[in-house]
This record gives sequence, structure tokens and C-alpha cells, in this order.
Amino acid sequence: MIDRDHTELHTAATAAGSYAINADVSNPDQVEAMVSEVVATFNDIHALVNNAGVAAFGPISECDFTTWRRVMETNLDGVFLCSQAARTARE
Repeated sequence: MIDRDHTELHTAATAAGSYAINADVSNPDQVEAMVSEVVATFNDIHALVNNAGVAAFGPISECDFTTWRRVMETNLDGVFLCSQAARTARE
């Protein structure tokens, strides 16, 4: 399991009996380090589930561009970065 929220990540991973890596999927360097750690620990990546997501609820007039970018970085860039890094690790 990967999450940028260290506390929530470890709570969920402990409950699920899963391996946990604290990382932000919108950060290319952290994604590369995460994939490297997974490969070093498990020797390969057999599946990738891109389910990280954030949302900003409320009127668009109250949503600033910084908030908008954070949503897009996580929900879109994160999918791209994780998919690309996982694929590259398998080559």
C-alpha cells in the first residue's frame, strides 16, 4: 500500500496485513523510489492498482488553482507516473 498520509497508511496496512510505503504518487522522485523499493523487496511487480485520489468539494468559485492542481496531480499525474515507473521496472 502506498499513501502520502503516514498515519492513515500504517493504520490501513496493519489492518490489512499489507506492506506499506509512505510516498506521494504525484511526485516523480517518490514514485521512482517507491517502485525501486517494491522491486527490491518483492523482486517484481505483477499488478498495479492506481486508486489514489483526492477531491475538492464546493463551488468552483471557491476552488483556487493550487487546489485544482493538487487534485489533477494526484488523480491524473499519479496514474501516469506509477504506470510508467511500474512498466519501466519490468523491462
